[in-house]
Amino acid sequence: MASTTDSLTTDSLTTDSLTPVPIYDAASDVNDVNQKAKFLTYDDTETPPPVKFAGAKILFQSQIQSGRDDDVLVVTDVTLEQFELIEKARDKYGRKTKFHYRAGANILIITIPTGLHEGLHLELYEGFVRRVPIDSWTSKGGKTFKTSDHPGGPDGGEGDSTGGPVPARVGLNKWPSFVIEAGHSSSISLLRTKMRWWFSASNHDVKLVLLAKSYRAEY
Repeated sequence: MASTTDSLTTDSLTTDSLTPVPIYDAASDVNDVNQKAKFLTYDDTETPPPVKFAGAKILFQSQIQSGRDDDVLVVTDVTLEQFELIEKARDKYGRKTKFHYRAGANILIITIPTGLHEGLHLELYEGFVRRVPIDSWTSKGGKTFKTSDHPGGPDGGEGDSTGGPVPARVGLNKWPSFVIEAGHSSSISLLRTKMRWWFSASNHDVKLVLLAKSYRAEY
């Protein structure tokens, strides 16, 4: 597992003294095959190969299969208009998936909540919340966070577990200060891509991102 700091306290999640992580330049992804390849960096034995978008129905009825072991699916060639249709289709098909969309690269990372995946982040998050004073913390779950002024276009992200201190992070438009991103078939490099997005898109309003990675040899 990896994190930007070793200390999980509410004080560390409200301070601006943390060392900033370099901002990932999403604008450099646009129409650049080499940059897109750089964005999609895989461990050969980890992340399943990406698939090209072929329609929302095929995506939800075939490519995202219930009961599958993989907890991630990377979809390429997804325009902003298509992504908006995919968001609507998610409700239609009742899939409890989470999205991370990069408009500049036309790439959609879909998180599939397998039992192992959910256990990775929920146990960590609930353990942390139990250590903070009652009524001093607000959980935001997998809420969608979007930004219209992010370089490269209106990206969107949904973390596995998210939250922040009260009252600073209460409100629909308030970014979480703490995010957990988990994965077992997702490569650590792909998880780090998500981490960089949270810092960049929130203008470092997100203070800490904890990566929970399980390797196949561990289960």
